[in-house]
Amino acid sequence: MEHWDTRMVQLSRGARPSESGDLAKDKKLPNLEQQFLEVGGETLTFVTQELMDRRLSMKLPRNFQEMSEEMARIKYPSDRRPQLIFTNETGTVNLAFTHTASPVEKAEVGQFTEVMTASLRKAQKLRKWHGSGMLDTDETTVGYCEFVSPTLEEDIYNLMGFLSMEERALLCTFNCLGDDMKEWQPMAHAMMRSIRLAEDEEQSG
Repeated sequence: MEHWDTRMVQLSRGARPSESGDLAKDKKLPNLEQQFLEVGGETLTFVTQELMDRRLSMKLPRNFQEMSEEMARIKYPSDRRPQLIFTNETGTVNLAFTHTASPVEKAEVGQFTEVMTASLRKAQKLRKWHGSGMLDTDETTVGYCEFVSPTLEEDIYNLMGFLSMEERALLCTFNCLGDDMKEWQPMAHAMMRSIRLAEDEEQSG
């Protein structure tokens, strides 16, 4: 696989500029520290989960469980399925993590986000593009893009986060049914901003 910065040069010749769709600029995000939050008629409590051998933490709904291998094979049929997937009780809201072999320094996360964004827009059939950019977080550098993609049955809302963990690209992908996007989009942005890397905390400490 070619290095991502080589891909950036190739894509820059025909890539469309990314629109900024930072939700924080449009409305106030929910406070995940609250004891209870209403999402689509359901009352949720968010808790901090340590993930991937405690190399990162993130606030997730308490009722999210790690997806079974059987369900993961159905929902992600590719052999390159995410390494870790959390889901709700019905399997309609998912959060997946993939720690890739692609070398990415923290200072390169912005450029890596541009490359991934251009690749997605060029290769994927998208129903609607919602934007891309950098999330406003004090401790961790997080790039993102969000879009709605069509499937045979219904549309899917996707929010993808891009980070550098141990100098390799970490992909964090949230998705839910398109009909549930209105309720879950603010929650997804707040969750993405709650990501903390153990290596960042060690350096700051």
